Amino acid sequence: RAPPDDAVHCTPSRRRRGAELSTRPRRLRDPLPLTGGNERAARLRELRERTRLDAGSREESECAGVYASFGPLNREVLQLCTDWQVRPGGALNDHGDAAYDWSVIDRLTAVDERAGPLLRRLGGSVPHFAPYRERLRSARRRVVDGEHDWFTSPRVDSYHTVWMELHEDLLAALGLERER
Repeated sequence: RAPPDDAVHCTPSRRRRGAELSTRPRRLRDPLPLTGGNERAARLRELRERTRLDAGSREESECAGVYASFGPLNREVLQLCTDWQVRPGGALNDHGDAAYDWSVIDRLTAVDERAGPLLRRLGGSVPHFAPYRERLRSARRRVVDGEHDWFTSPRVDSYHTVWMELHEDLLAALGLERER
């Protein structure tokens, strides 16, 4: 494998062909654009009310079952994101140690593979959740291909961004609040 490189935004196959670095613009994405605290809170409440699954429905039951398995995976993803950004001992990860970066990427791949069956099952029962599996897989592929922004950057549909959106959607669908 080629080592990850923050400056290089092209896939291994493009690197083998000697392609130039990608210059494609990075898409900014925020499903709920930043606004004032009270306005954003009101919009989040409205979003939750609109996306709440019918209490006692088959969809709610399926979603609740997935959410019960989501907690441990969520803790792993949060730890992976921390490990990607901060090295053991608290130093920022400058991504100069390819072996360390690949160890984190390999762990991300393992978590993503464990999340896959849950998300496919949920997407089959509640169509609203169906796109999450491919969005996460796509972000993971881009990380593996050396595009570091796709791990944690809020500027793109990074793994972290999509995962947190999924988490919010699960909470909204079940009428739950985020734990503080």
